[in-house]
Amino acid sequence: MRNILVKTISEDLTPQASEVRCPLMLVYGRNDNETPPEFGERYHKLVPGSSLFILEGEDHYSVLSHGRHQVAALLSEFIARHA
Repeated sequence: MRNILVKTISEDLTPQASEVRCPLMLVYGRNDNETPPEFGERYHKLVPGSSLFILEGEDHYSVLSHGRHQVAALLSEFIARHA
């Protein structure tokens, strides 16, 4: 299982990201060590019209636990803007 996880995490999706043409919202925790905010910054530059939000004080897991209210608000705004 670990081999699959390592391949998944280290996969470079840069070529595919530059082809995305739909609204995209990227949310990262500032303290995320598993998928650092630098990943989001890279994808944000590649995807035209994407939105990037980096939540201060959150990590990989707390974004969806402690930070869930922030994520829900961001999603609501994103959906309203693109509906």
